[in-house]
Amino acid sequence: MLRDYTPQHGPPFEVEERAKRLRDGICEFRAREKRRERVPRILFFEDGMTVICTTAFLKSSSTPDFEIDQAIEIRKEYLRHKPGRLHILRGWGV
Repeated sequence: MLRDYTPQHGPPFEVEERAKRLRDGICEFRAREKRRERVPRILFFEDGMTVICTTAFLKSSSTPDFEIDQAIEIRKEYLRHKPGRLHILRGWGV
């Protein structure tokens, strides 16, 4: 879904099992893997028509606050720099 659906249609917020808005502009992609104890999650934010993935982890219950806090810090750092120039944000080229 992240690779095929999202570039053309945006995050699937209309289906809460697939994407959810958390807080401070951070959102969560959800995988559909019901037989697993720990399910993959990707935190991201939107910048206009761009989706920027910040962190990925395996989760067993609610999304840990420290993961959201880390994503918020990455978002702040991204927004502090002017997109269009190459900046390295924690190992990522943006």
